[in-house]
Amino acid sequence: MKQNKPFLSFFLILLICLSNIFFILNLKPITKVQATEIYDGEVKNIFIHSLIAYPEILDTKSKYIIKKYDIDCIDYIEFNNMLNELYKNDYVLIDINNTFNVNENGIAIKNKIKVPKGKKPLVLGIDDVVYDPSKSGNGMVDKICVDKKGNLYTETIIDNKKEISYNREFAPILENFVKVHPDFSYNSAKCCINLTGFCGILGYRISDKNDSFRNKEINDCKKVVNRLKELGYTFACHSYSHYHIKKTCVENVKQDLQDWKDYIEPVIGKTNIFVYPYGEWEIINGDKLSQKQQALCDYGFKLFLGVGIYDFFTQMPLNSNMKQKILFADRKNIDGYTLFNRQEELKKMFDPIKVLSKYSIERHKLK
Repeated sequence: MKQNKPFLSFFLILLICLSNIFFILNLKPITKVQATEIYDGEVKNIFIHSLIAYPEILDTKSKYIIKKYDIDCIDYIEFNNMLNELYKNDYVLIDINNTFNVNENGIAIKNKIKVPKGKKPLVLGIDDVVYDPSKSGNGMVDKICVDKKGNLYTETIIDNKKEISYNREFAPILENFVKVHPDFSYNSAKCCINLTGFCGILGYRISDKNDSFRNKEINDCKKVVNRLKELGYTFACHSYSHYHIKKTCVENVKQDLQDWKDYIEPVIGKTNIFVYPYGEWEIINGDKLSQKQQALCDYGFKLFLGVGIYDFFTQMPLNSNMKQKILFADRKNIDGYTLFNRQEELKKMFDPIKVLSKYSIERHKLK
């Protein structure tokens, strides 16, 4: 053993020298670059509403409230299940802003989509995300927050106590999922949060008329918004007041846009994507754009999103020689209604039966 000591010493010295060289040069291990390809098929575009974070609470409410949430939303278990099914079926999240381009004439046109080989692009959207106080206590969270380490979590008041959770709403769940399956997100894309503003955003009352209260809410909200952007989330306008565009007048549309500009845009920044409330649109009036649609275009929106169970992404209006058209896409609504009633259409993406939670199944047994 004594004869091996010089060799051992030399080996240790060599090891230390190599470690210092790696540290000085900041050398990183070589990582394999994933090959990409142009995807020629239709880009799947789906959306959900804020999740039923506590279905066990919702199920204690009246039949009217249960039915309302059950039709429009899915619960946190179903969202987890859906992500797993989409991942198994080779879908990958992409940034909605990469699906279109604005040409030199200011016209929005479809983009060619590039994704990792063998993957299928998916645009995911979340509508509303306002956490209206009138809905508090019915099983949804009250706000999205960010901790000192940059992790997203939610706060919910349950039985007069603050409940903290890292796995009950779309953003924390999606972050947890991508940590385990990083190849589910292409270029760090997550989802597009389509906000209304009449009661603030993300649980923060940034539209409150009380300036001192509003300023604090804005400061707290900006921390969450900035962190979401860092993590790959984007934002779109789902209108300020969530109005019925067919039932309102152009003056109200313009006022709605002004409210958005005054209260929401300063917090999230500009967006050129507009998501029609209720999926309703009024694009033309005779042989030109309607005044309501023109107001939306004048504001600067370029891509307009509706609701439809089938893939649809094109220039509108169809079958028209109008020079001024808009880029329009439908989105599939994933909710309690479609999971039970549009299963054949959804099976093209995932098996709805494998997504359903025990809470949804039990509710439908009672109908």
